[in-house]
Amino acid sequence: MDWYEGNRRDFAWRHTRDPYKVLLAEMMVQRTNARQAEKVWLHFTREFPTPETAQAAPEDHLLRVLAPLGLRWRIDNVLKVLRNWPQDCLDLEALSALPGVGPYVISMVRVAGLGEPVAVVDNNIVRIYGRFFGLKTTDSTRRQAAFMALCEAMLSKEKPAEFTWALLDLGGTVCTPRAPKCDQCPLSPRCVSRRRPSTEALP
Repeated sequence: MDWYEGNRRDFAWRHTRDPYKVLLAEMMVQRTNARQAEKVWLHFTREFPTPETAQAAPEDHLLRVLAPLGLRWRIDNVLKVLRNWPQDCLDLEALSALPGVGPYVISMVRVAGLGEPVAVVDNNIVRIYGRFFGLKTTDSTRRQAAFMALCEAMLSKEKPAEFTWALLDLGGTVCTPRAPKCDQCPLSPRCVSRRRPSTEALP
């Protein structure tokens, strides 16, 4: 958390606790440069600050605002989510049934939008914990009960959103898939993988 205070990436959606806006951000940033997505997110949320204002807008207007995102399938998913937005935006079960809204997105809505102490797991977090604890990780690691329990145990219960963003920023800028900057990493003094190759698997 100390590292995060001096090295955080400042995205506009990190300054809202509106589940609607958090969910939009997570959908828009998929497979897109975050800064490009941020421009679209700012424009969109200014024009359509609530699901109701977006639902009332003509579809061609929505498409013009979303067009800079590229990837038509993602734009279509955003439109479907807006059309099918549940009356109760905190109905996470209903949200999880919407296209393009998977477990990761729901977890971010719970953490960043609702302040719930829920562990978020993506490739960055799998990589960080795998290296730090010297664990073998695979594509299925994030779905393992033991790994989820580890992530839950490590999570800051007081500042779950900030702790999650700290991990995401660390994985995106320092503990990268290739050529990690171990000399800049706040975890390196205790990182198992910096001292030896990964040899242990999760139970």
